[in-house]
Amino acid sequence: MSNTISNISVAVGIGATVNIIPADKKAWEINMIGSDQVFVLGVPDVEFGLLKTAGALTAIMLIDPGTDDGNRNRMHKYLVTHEVHPTVKNTNGGAVANISIIGKSVSWANVLTDIVPLAAPGAGDNANIDPGTGYSMAIYEFGASKFSAVDVNPDIVITASDGTGDEALIWDPTNIWGHDKQLNIPVSNVAQLLVTNVNAAANNFAYSAEKKRNPVAVSGDILTTDDLDVIPPGNEEWEITCIAVELLVGVGIAPDQKPDVSVMLACNPVPGPVDLSNLMEAGSVPVAVESLMWEQPIAIRIDHTHFLRINNVNGANNMVSVLGWRVG
Repeated sequence: MSNTISNISVAVGIGATVNIIPADKKAWEINMIGSDQVFVLGVPDVEFGLLKTAGALTAIMLIDPGTDDGNRNRMHKYLVTHEVHPTVKNTNGGAVANISIIGKSVSWANVLTDIVPLAAPGAGDNANIDPGTGYSMAIYEFGASKFSAVDVNPDIVITASDGTGDEALIWDPTNIWGHDKQLNIPVSNVAQLLVTNVNAAANNFAYSAEKKRNPVAVSGDILTTDDLDVIPPGNEEWEITCIAVELLVGVGIAPDQKPDVSVMLACNPVPGPVDLSNLMEAGSVPVAVESLMWEQPIAIRIDHTHFLRINNVNGANNMVSVLGWRVG
């Protein structure tokens, strides 16, 4: 039986919304959304959201390009089920549209996509994403029901929480770092996410996620000019997919700020010395030579003798969380 999922909702009216719902105990991974109407800024004039049946909670995952083009032409990873399913809006202002989705069938039991209601600030405005001790999860996409009016991103702040009270920023509403790339964020009982609503009103927070094994996490509050070495044990290999940093800086103001640490590959041939090579430059480096990797997906393979060194170039202490998966 084919695992390919493709669906065309025909003649979706101007401004109308259609729900596309997998059967009970079925799940899909949606990678692309299309439309037969005139594209805006090179991408389909469509808004893609999620609807959680229990509580009728909704959140926008991909806002229409007339509001924000973002990096909408990248591949997506929206994991949906009968309980949390796509809701797609024709945002073309002049014509009905045939709207399509393309993806594949996945294991329903592994999908953890959810929508969480957040109160207005000061009234229970945050939530911990904690899968508990039974399993861990990978989060690939975020969304919200309220968006920042300034930079048109979900109006939430997401930090990596290791239980110490120090928080490393994964994304905020005002900087493009983190918003327009495919994410792969390991979340476990010991490396949770803290999500805070910064909109003036109540806000629904959504995430696309699945069960995944063997997360790894290293974190530390790095003194200025000091290093955090991320070194797997001698018999392990890791793939680092998320580097969260407390302090962002950059030329000018948001949305151009980046994490103010440099990320280096360190090779330690016995008996040394350690050889270093920069992978990602700090936000305080002039923009003309700044690494663009902060805005791209990362998959950095390391082992015991080929590891990461995170150097804090900021003038203040800088909390850093390095997250990934054990792959060997």
